[in-house]
Order: sequence, then C-alpha cells, then structure tokens
Amino acid sequence: MQNYACHCLGLKTYFEQPGDGRPHPHIPAQDLIWAVVMGHILRVPSFLRLAWLVHSPVRVNFGVDQPFGDDALAYCTERMDPETTRLALAATLQQAKRNKAFENSRFIGLALDGTGAGRILLTKNLVGGVIPS
Repeated sequence: MQNYACHCLGLKTYFEQPGDGRPHPHIPAQDLIWAVVMGHILRVPSFLRLAWLVHSPVRVNFGVDQPFGDDALAYCTERMDPETTRLALAATLQQAKRNKAFENSRFIGLALDGTGAGRILLTKNLVGGVIPS
C-alpha cells in the first residue's frame, strides 16, 4: 500500500517532508500522515477509528511504527502547513490526469479547504436546473 501511495500517487516527498509544524514532536509526522492517507484509502471515517486500527494487531501490516491516539492525529493535522498538502494534492491530481484516470468521467468534484468551488462549477453546467446526464 505504501508503494502505491509513494510511487503511483507520487506522495513520496510529501511523506518525507509533510510540513509538520509541531515544535517538539514525539511521534514522527510520517506515521501520522501515513495513517491519515491510509484512512482515506480504506475509507475509515474518523480519527478515533484510525487510532483503534493503530492500536490493533493490524498495525504491523498498516505500516505504522508506534501506536498513537486520535488526539495526536488531531494535534498534528492542525499544525500542518496547508501549502505543502496543497502542492502534494496538485501533484497527485496531475499524475492521475496523466494516467487518464478521469478519462471516462464527465464531472469531477473536488473540495479543497472547505470551499464551494465544486458546487459553483456544477451549477454553471446546469441546464434549466437539471444536471445533464
């Protein structure tokens, strides 16, 4: 799974330098960020569930060296540099486009920073209030 995220999605440099803003981290940011990415890949809905996975015997297969709680995930993600994450996301999307991952998709929805950019794009494509099929 790490091989897929690092090489196919192009996130290797992001995992090496994720833009950790914590002054004195006890848990490496790489482990925390990897857990968050794994949570998205596996569709784990919350930090609490991620923490449960990290404390379970699955942790060895999960690719995380030491256990941590949901509060460590929240603390780290609050202090991450958003620009580093944006650049990693943009590079991943460019890679997916190069690989023609969106070739058969008519619409692509993407929400960044909680904006309504995807919603605005969709409403511009409405014809008479109906989404074209």
